[in-house]
Amino acid sequence: NYKEMTGKIILWEKAASSGGSGGGSSTSVKADNDQVTIDTSSSSVSEKDMDKAIDKAAENDADEIIIDTNKDKVTLPENMAEKITDETDADLVVETKNGTVTIPNSTLEELDAEGKVTVEVTKDSVKISDENGELSNIGKIEVTVPYKENSETGNVAVEVTKADGTKWYN
Repeated sequence: NYKEMTGKIILWEKAASSGGSGGGSSTSVKADNDQVTIDTSSSSVSEKDMDKAIDKAAENDADEIIIDTNKDKVTLPENMAEKITDETDADLVVETKNGTVTIPNSTLEELDAEGKVTVEVTKDSVKISDENGELSNIGKIEVTVPYKENSETGNVAVEVTKADGTKWYN
């Protein structure tokens, strides 16, 4: 059911936690140069906020629509991939507490999703799913995850588990 995917993994040093904020969720949409950012404390983005971001991206000829959440996953409204590709050339960037997934505009064009799409980045995996389950033939995506450098050797170990269960180490 799965197809092998290739791509690159970018690592950055994990920043110290700044603590949490209590209370409910809040969302803002702002345009800055070649980016439009949806900043949310929720695990979902409303259709209204997504439409606002797409409109701003089209107006500003933005390269990226960034969804920034402090959760490990975010659910996006129905047809968002189609709306983004029909109205902009922007890539979709989902920044979670565990890492970042960048879905290029060309991949969004090919995304065959039904209903709402969820992008999840845990410490162990990256999953993109729709209402029918995990999407297995996604195309090119870029995953960026935090890391901690070994203080004694200065090395970083990377383990990637392919869909067939085999592991790759670097």
